[in-house]
Amino acid sequence: FPVTIVAVGRQVIPFFGAYLQSLNVMMKVASGRGIGPTQRAEAYRVLRNTMMKTMILSFIYAALTADDDDYEKLDPSIRDRRFVFPGTGGMSIPVRPDLASLLTKIIPEHIYHNLIKGDEDTTKTLKSLGGGLANAILGPAPYPQAIKPAIELIYNYDIFTGRPIVGTG
Repeated sequence: FPVTIVAVGRQVIPFFGAYLQSLNVMMKVASGRGIGPTQRAEAYRVLRNTMMKTMILSFIYAALTADDDDYEKLDPSIRDRRFVFPGTGGMSIPVRPDLASLLTKIIPEHIYHNLIKGDEDTTKTLKSLGGGLANAILGPAPYPQAIKPAIELIYNYDIFTGRPIVGTG
């Protein structure tokens, strides 16, 4: 039964197969399945070092882009899902919503904005981190793209931005 659900999900949910494959690879690396003890220790060392380097680079990225007007205008929940190129009028690259992105991009950026620059309050930071954690755990939306607009309109909630479709004004 679960195999059938996964097969249907791969067909109707965009990028669900890619999401499952990346999750499988991450879990194999984290659990160390299929490799010997010495290789496992080396794999953990490489994973730890790579994640630390990526966190430091994300922190530096946040410091370098913090004064860009296009970057400052974005809501923190939108910034969490993109790498914005400064000085390009808002050109950006989307970031995959998974645990690695949460740990290596979202958390370092919020540490910079909340603790160092001081331009973001704690409630926004916690809301954004909670949303990032939910996206990392829940994965892609479990319904077909064909019905997503109808669901968003019924609830007046844009799942991508986390805001109402029709504003209160």
